[in-house]
Amino acid sequence: LINSLDKSNSTQYLEKINVIFFPGWDVQEGLFDLFKNTRDIDARRKSTSAGPHKADIRFLIEDLEAKQILSRGEQKLFSILWCCAQHEVLRKQYNINAILIIDDIKSELDDSTFKVFTNLLNFLNNQIIFSCIDDHFSSKIEPNFREFKKFHVEQLK
Repeated sequence: LINSLDKSNSTQYLEKINVIFFPGWDVQEGLFDLFKNTRDIDARRKSTSAGPHKADIRFLIEDLEAKQILSRGEQKLFSILWCCAQHEVLRKQYNINAILIIDDIKSELDDSTFKVFTNLLNFLNNQIIFSCIDDHFSSKIEPNFREFKKFHVEQLK
């Protein structure tokens, strides 16, 4: 997905992101041994301090957490790309066509990052549902996509 995006200042950071999976404990120690060795401490704390429930995916840029470096718009675009990548795996590996739901798509995306997003839509193979407060957004999408559907929701008082 990253290779399909237009190369610009809005996407340069994407090629620098490293994805690190943290299993939730030091895998040098077996899980059974870990639980046995931390049992007394965990019993006092009334919670398990390590294990698969502590697993995490970390996104790093030059050994720093990406969220410390990226703007909110860049974080939002990256999270959309991450979800799209997961959907591609579901589609290719399990024949599952997931639906991507994005709340308030225009918030936090500047014009440049938003353009990257609209170009990304050309490469996605799944249905996308998004909300947007600004009606100006749909005018940028509608002409490019035949199957674009728009509806308006009003708040009842």
